[in-house]
Amino acid sequence: AALGDGSCTIRAFQPADLEQVRELFANGMRDAHTEASADMLELLEHYIANGISDDLGANMQAVFLGEGCGFWVVIDERAESPTKGRIIGTVGCQTLDEAECELRRLSVHRGSRGLGLATRLIGVVEAHARAHGFRRIVLNTSMVMVPAQRLYSKAGYDVVKREHFPDEWMLQLTGRTRRSDDEGAVYYAKTVG
Repeated sequence: AALGDGSCTIRAFQPADLEQVRELFANGMRDAHTEASADMLELLEHYIANGISDDLGANMQAVFLGEGCGFWVVIDERAESPTKGRIIGTVGCQTLDEAECELRRLSVHRGSRGLGLATRLIGVVEAHARAHGFRRIVLNTSMVMVPAQRLYSKAGYDVVKREHFPDEWMLQLTGRTRRSDDEGAVYYAKTVG
């Protein structure tokens, strides 16, 4: 679907998109964590590497392209844009069970923020969820991603919980326990059906 002004197109993921999707994901995560502690930045690099090898890699078919799932990209069509023809936004929907899905990998290129793309991508997932009979969408974001938290609240998502990453998880991922208060996540949910 093209945006009203024809400046961008949202379409389903295609295998040829993968490298741009990975690049946007990694850069978006780094951009969103510029104020994070050194410990959080170390954790972030582990998280990016894991995402690229897991759900944006070997498990992408199962996570985003299977039954009831979806993954979408935004193509920049702005005539004078330095990113013309490139992917400037992504979002995925993962099936959790027959009633619930998870909004994942929402990212918008830093030079394309403020155009309403993130809100449009959330709307794509919500429409997809309704069309597939899901009653609830869940998601989570890092504690330090305050703009993302504002976006989800504005879109009608309610905070379900806030929690620090467990030491067992931190040990498995980084070989150390949690060191700072920003090493955690905020969980959201919204009823859509």
